Amino acid sequence: MAGAGHIAGRGVPQRLFHQNLGFLRNTHLCRVLELAGHDLRFGLPGPQDGAVVWGHSPTAWRGEAVAARRHTPLIRLEDAFLRSIHPGRTGGPPLGILLDPEGVHYDGSTPSRFERTLLTTDSHKSNISNRAMAGIARLR
Repeated sequence: MAGAGHIAGRGVPQRLFHQNLGFLRNTHLCRVLELAGHDLRFGLPGPQDGAVVWGHSPTAWRGEAVAARRHTPLIRLEDAFLRSIHPGRTGGPPLGILLDPEGVHYDGSTPSRFERTLLTTDSHKSNISNRAMAGIARLR
């Protein structure tokens, strides 16, 4: 089991602190994080908490600075690969959210957990290939 503030096996702190009031207006995002076992709060994280930002948004520097000063993990949120039926902000809430304590999948200048998983997991010996094929089948 992971530490008291972390969800077992995920390495992402349970309490996530943001410095962007846009998170508070996004009730769908708050609910998705709550259902995933996270407690989204405004303010400064403690030792068992994380600082959360939206990808590489223009306001992400605030959370990056807080995480560095407070020595807490920086967690980046981003729309999942299949964002929604309609594109962009006017298309409604995303169908999924990616939480990554290492980077973001679209930024090749730094590794992401997704990239590391693909590079370090033998997909033939794991369930990753089967899950990917099942997901593709559901989308079709």
